[in-house]
Amino acid sequence: WEKYSLKPFVIIGKWSRKKVDFNREINEGTLNHPQAILAYQNYHSNLEKALDQVNRTFGQGLLIDIHGHSQNK
Repeated sequence: WEKYSLKPFVIIGKWSRKKVDFNREINEGTLNHPQAILAYQNYHSNLEKALDQVNRTFGQGLLIDIHGHSQNK
């Protein structure tokens, strides 16, 4: 991407997956908690804006969803 001066979008959901699961349907992913719903909506709104811009600019793009799972040791 340096050749074309491009930068990737990075959208981070900083909530614990115990509180908000951004990869599930909104009611299941937020347990209908008002603050979790707002975080979910903001995350997905930013994701849609990034996808729209990539599609308008390039016609296609690559979306990579990365998330970790904590492990109790």
